[in-house]
Amino acid sequence: MERSDRAAPRAAVTLSDPADRWRGRADRWVVSLFLIVFAFVQRPGWIAGDTKLDLQVDPASFLTRGLSLWDPLGAAGQLQNQAYGYLFPMGPVFALGDLLGVEPWVRQRLWWALILLVAWHGAHRVLGRLDVGDRWSRLVAAFAYALAPRMLMGLGAVSSEIWPMAVAPWILLPLLSARAGSERSAALRSGSAILLLGAVNAVASLVTLVLPLWWILTRVRSVRLRLLGWWIPAVVAATVWWIGPLILLGRYSPPFLDWIESARVTTAVASPTEALRGTTQWLAGINTGSPVWPAGWSTLTDRNAIICGLVLAAFGVFGLAKAEGPWVWFARGGLVIGLVAVTFGHAGGVAPPWSGWEADLLDRALAPFRNNHKFEPIVRLPLAIGLAHGLPLATAWLRRQGAPWPRLALFSVVLALVGQTAAPALVSVVQRGPFLAVPDAWSEAAQWLGDHPDGGRALVLPGGNSSARVWGEPRDEPIQPFATTPWAVRDGVPLGSAGATRILTAIEARVAQGRGGTTLVDELASLGITRVVLAGDQQLGPGRTPPLVARAALVDANAVSVAAFGDFVGGSSDPARAVDFGLQRPVREVEIFDVDTGSRIAPADVVDLRAVGRYTAGPEGAARVGLGPLLFAADPASDVARLGTTLATDTLQRRESSFSSATDVSGPLLTADQAYGDPRSVHDYWPAPLVEGTASLTDQQTVALSTGAARATASSTLALPGLGQGRELDSDAWRAFDTDGDTGWRSSGYSATGQWVEATWSTPVTLPDAIDVVFDAKVGADVAAVTLETDNASVRTPISSPDTTGDVDPSRYRVTLKAPPGPATRLRLIVDAVRNKRPTVRVMDIGAGVVPRASTTVRLPAVGATADVVSLASGPDERPPCITLASEVLTCSPSRARAGEEDNGIRRVWTAAADRTMTLTGTVTPRGVDADRLLARLDGVTATATSRWLEVAGLSPELTVDGDPKTYWASSPTEARPALTLTWPGVRSFTGLTLSTDPDVAGRRPTKVVVTVDGQEYTRDVDRDGLVSLPALSASTLEIAVVATTRQQSVTGLGSAPMPVVIGDVALVGDEWPSGPSMSAPIVVPCGFGPTVQLNGATIATEVNTTRQALIAGLEGQVSACEPMRVTAGQVSVQTLPSAEFIVRSLLLDGRGGSSSGVGSVAAVRVTQWGSTERALELATRAGSDGLLIVRENFIPGWQARIGGLELKPVTVDGWAQGWVVPTGAQGTITLTFAPQRPFLVVLVLGGIAGLVLLVMAVRGRVPSAREVTPEGVSRRAGVVLTSVAVGWIGGVAGLLALAVVQVALRWRRLAVALPLAAAGWVAWAVSSPWPAQGATNRDLTSGFLALVLVSAAVLWRGAAGAPMGPALDPLLDQVPAEGGYGDGRQGRQHDGDPETTGEDRQAQHPTDREHQRHVPQEDPVADPPEIGHRPPAQDA
Repeated sequence: MERSDRAAPRAAVTLSDPADRWRGRADRWVVSLFLIVFAFVQRPGWIAGDTKLDLQVDPASFLTRGLSLWDPLGAAGQLQNQAYGYLFPMGPVFALGDLLGVEPWVRQRLWWALILLVAWHGAHRVLGRLDVGDRWSRLVAAFAYALAPRMLMGLGAVSSEIWPMAVAPWILLPLLSARAGSERSAALRSGSAILLLGAVNAVASLVTLVLPLWWILTRVRSVRLRLLGWWIPAVVAATVWWIGPLILLGRYSPPFLDWIESARVTTAVASPTEALRGTTQWLAGINTGSPVWPAGWSTLTDRNAIICGLVLAAFGVFGLAKAEGPWVWFARGGLVIGLVAVTFGHAGGVAPPWSGWEADLLDRALAPFRNNHKFEPIVRLPLAIGLAHGLPLATAWLRRQGAPWPRLALFSVVLALVGQTAAPALVSVVQRGPFLAVPDAWSEAAQWLGDHPDGGRALVLPGGNSSARVWGEPRDEPIQPFATTPWAVRDGVPLGSAGATRILTAIEARVAQGRGGTTLVDELASLGITRVVLAGDQQLGPGRTPPLVARAALVDANAVSVAAFGDFVGGSSDPARAVDFGLQRPVREVEIFDVDTGSRIAPADVVDLRAVGRYTAGPEGAARVGLGPLLFAADPASDVARLGTTLATDTLQRRESSFSSATDVSGPLLTADQAYGDPRSVHDYWPAPLVEGTASLTDQQTVALSTGAARATASSTLALPGLGQGRELDSDAWRAFDTDGDTGWRSSGYSATGQWVEATWSTPVTLPDAIDVVFDAKVGADVAAVTLETDNASVRTPISSPDTTGDVDPSRYRVTLKAPPGPATRLRLIVDAVRNKRPTVRVMDIGAGVVPRASTTVRLPAVGATADVVSLASGPDERPPCITLASEVLTCSPSRARAGEEDNGIRRVWTAAADRTMTLTGTVTPRGVDADRLLARLDGVTATATSRWLEVAGLSPELTVDGDPKTYWASSPTEARPALTLTWPGVRSFTGLTLSTDPDVAGRRPTKVVVTVDGQEYTRDVDRDGLVSLPALSASTLEIAVVATTRQQSVTGLGSAPMPVVIGDVALVGDEWPSGPSMSAPIVVPCGFGPTVQLNGATIATEVNTTRQALIAGLEGQVSACEPMRVTAGQVSVQTLPSAEFIVRSLLLDGRGGSSSGVGSVAAVRVTQWGSTERALELATRAGSDGLLIVRENFIPGWQARIGGLELKPVTVDGWAQGWVVPTGAQGTITLTFAPQRPFLVVLVLGGIAGLVLLVMAVRGRVPSAREVTPEGVSRRAGVVLTSVAVGWIGGVAGLLALAVVQVALRWRRLAVALPLAAAGWVAWAVSSPWPAQGATNRDLTSGFLALVLVSAAVLWRGAAGAPMGPALDPLLDQVPAEGGYGDGRQGRQHDGDPETTGEDRQAQHPTDREHQRHVPQEDPVADPPEIGHRPPAQDA
């Protein structure tokens, strides 16, 4: 690899005059002014949700909190993720602006401007120091770097991640001129630049060290070793202040990298073409109705931007192909190293066979580097060097050819640069959802919480992937910068423990149902939550729970509103408009609820360890039962709790989680041997100590168990939805072959054609000639043709549309299909064609009665065999359409309704170790219209209707005669003449009717009715008070038909829809009937009439207890067995069947008998100190027996507890919380210490000192006078081999083929012609159908191959140092010196005024360098070839 010290680069002999200096200064000033203006014209006045909200609100407090590794406020106690990285330089920049009173948006723009200025000036200086190009080419190339797509994509979204790219050239700059004797000075100055990186994003910072290291490794040995010997210590000194904390973070932090995006996602865009263009940031491609990063989306999808970016890349590659000088193999090698890193793990196009292994590596050992778009600077700087070098060559060649526009190359590149920049600049680099300021409501709410501490934690509801409010999208929760008391939220990137995340997910799922009850209270108590902050300003959308729904759940949990802040937001004040059928109404921006959980973060006593039990499966199961503190049976430390209750639950289910979601997280339940769909390393939040792929996890999982004769699979299912689709867990494949005609399979994705569903069975079955298939053409696509396929053959059958078949129900469209003859063990239905554009197909049943049926049950973990208590619950995915408002009025939206995965009941099996008598209790919810009879009056007054809006008890016509205007009947919105019929015993006299409806009820009120009494019709107007005047009448029945109503439309993002007619209460004017039952009236379904529970096939009689209010609101009631059950040892099977009125939602089998008791205390505790990392607690009495001290913060091994010199044994409580075993007889003070805090502070201090020493040494060190570039120490042969191997690694077979194509072109001396043609073809193909078009041509095999051809040419072309490669172009290019100008009439290179690169300085630096002078061109740079001295090829060492 070593080669001799070769000649320094040529320099112009013309001395730089003052005009040149002033011209260079003017260039820099003009550019600087442009970049500053560019930053400030991006949505002036608006704050972008960039990096950290705290930097905009209170940066000083944020930096202060950054000095503590442990944050007790957020995420139920967390290790702050690289918060120390803001300590320098980003945090101080914002803190200084705040101190000076600079407006938040202004200091944000100043920061952006600083990034652009540092990037441009750094790149410009590097190009000047390398002596690349001339004045204009360096200006343009520096712009290509500073305004690169990655810069503009992330500037207004993740500027902290962009900052290292801006600093990168400055780290390289001092190393470029390192000579013998000056290595220390160069290394120290490079290290000083490294100090500026900061550590907000450690990987982005580390990436900037790759090119400097590569530069050192490519220098001559005489410089390389000494320079490396000084540079490595300088790097350590500059980074130790954040490397040390990063190591501590990795040591103690939960594995949150496993819970975010996977390598298959992050590398999906990283094709070679996109890598060369600089558009591999996958976040820029997210569009949820509108682009999250508008500038990124525009750059990715705008054809003009794509063309311009490819042209710039092509020019850069061309320049590298024709490179000469001591930077050749640095630039070429840097390019391919960067491409290897950026495309590593990419699976499309030219990806090699080992790309899957690469992706697996990125999901495991290399997980921190999974977002390999951060390696982009390694690609961009070499391309900028190539661009600066290639432009003068192209211009000189055009001039020599007598072209009328010799500056066409420069003009083309400038135009491409403007085009590439214009697209993102015009839509603004500010990410979606900028805001003017955080509303005062959030600071006031945080202040209220601080002024009213109760020892607990506040939970922000509803949660979401990231904070999105009606006033903007700050990304961080708006309470975060103001909070002084503990708080938590379920967001898309959980930084707490897996156990706490699972419980938060369960809370979000329950709240999304609008149900609270004691289950929600117990779940909140488990997390130490005593208050809920209801975010009324939540921006609604897919995966987000409406605030009114969350509020209904809190009210159902008996939470009490104690404070509210801000204005009313949401909904509509126009009575003619109801937003989402009235589900969205004006609410206060922030409302605080007290929840009586009795829980606290700090301990008040030491719990008696004898009362502490153990649980199996997931912590969310332990949380919902409320048995007191429990230890996870899979944790070896749980052996200390062998005397308490053992709980078994059906949680920790084998499902595939969507880590990008905070709600609707889980996919369908899988069997034990069923593989996960996503090839990532982790598929759920596994509580410690469980690890995916191990037997311990398998033993603890709840799994599906196939119990039918058939097993079913499908091409897709909406249980695993496509991007932007809602999840439906009741749509998996086996439901097309079950025995329930109301369930079915539904495909996912956006094309129904080609979708299939299949059943297989073990014993061959001879199918009949014809098979009935039931489609749901109302929800799914209108299928035009299908194929039935068996082992033997396939038969295609066209299908008529239900629209042309006659009076049929399209939701149950039955067709008869011809089946292939002969015995078969499988049957597949394939959708061949559809008539409409609905994206999915829904099949309700296939071959009922002739095709073997599929069925499943759910098997609990085997480790729960000795359980005292068994808790079972159906999945939380069901969504009732209605919720109750604060006014106790029901409001509904059909768009919210969703069937649950287990809407037909619970089916569970487990193994019991011994016989046991158990009591059975549980919860039920009302089911359909059959529950109406429970709402009927007992005195014979009844009401019926011609239609009903939704099949829920809360909209029953019976509610119109209960005397309560808050309860109501709602008709079908499309019925032209809805009518009520009232009947009552005996005859009553009346002179009119009163129709009264509470103002909070959404819907159209009658304004004209036709009342029919004894066959006589009376058409009457309804006055403003609801009075309908009639003549004196006597009857026992009447009909009220509504013929005119008020105007009201439901408005949603999908359009408008008619509202139903609503009537609250109907009363006779005259002989009125008595008021009906109150809302609190109990409803009892006696023993034997409740839902059926079967235990091992035997029916258990049940009774139901609920209230009228719960029945109307669809809330949970209580079910219980009429007598205790006897559970025998062995396999236990429990199945529930719904009754006409109720469906079972949960069961609790309790075998403790009379032995269950409350949790006792062995010693009281008094808190004497409670800091972030140091705490002290005084035991008021001596511990009478072993106890458990519980702190409701996330368990982290770094926390240590001691008493009297004895270190207490740590345990994880409830699957997530910190606990320690306190031994019998303990007395005195217990100290709690976060052990990593001390080394964290020590490293920060020592790192700061090391950085200061580095700066002092760099300033005091001698700056070498010589500025010529350090000679290269890489032979051409070594460079070609290394870079060719890299190209082969990138593309595999395609990479080797690209190298071979270039070699053939070289051999035939046609590369100079082939390269422009390949570049033109590459650009044309890539823009022909770019992403997001299907089969994106800028990410496919063809564009990837052509990209590799260009890169191979840059690697293999010998440039000026080798023999000519083409008949015309190549010799002329070889004879054009690097400083070939643009024909501006001045001789030699026109310098930019940089005193480090002027001709005067270079002449003074080597006046006697004969070798150098021999290479200084004495003639005009564009002279004829004979006038230019022959330059012999460089000799390989």
